[in-house]
Amino acid sequence: MLHNSDLKCPDGTTAAQRLFGHPFPDLFESVLSTFTELPMPRRSTESQQPNPWYSQPVSA
Repeated sequence: MLHNSDLKCPDGTTAAQRLFGHPFPDLFESVLSTFTELPMPRRSTESQQPNPWYSQPVSA
C-alpha cells in the first residue's frame, strides 16, 4: 500500500490521488513531523570488559 501513496507518475500524481480524486498529505513528512528529538542512549552500569578473543594472534 505504501507504493500507492508515495510513488509519483510523471504528471506528479500518486495512484491514491488518481483513484480517490483528491490529494493526500506527504506520507513521510507526516510521519517525520510526529518525531521529537531522540533520547540519548543509556549508559551501561557494567564496566566494559575487553573481548579476550579480539586481536589474539592466530597461527596460520
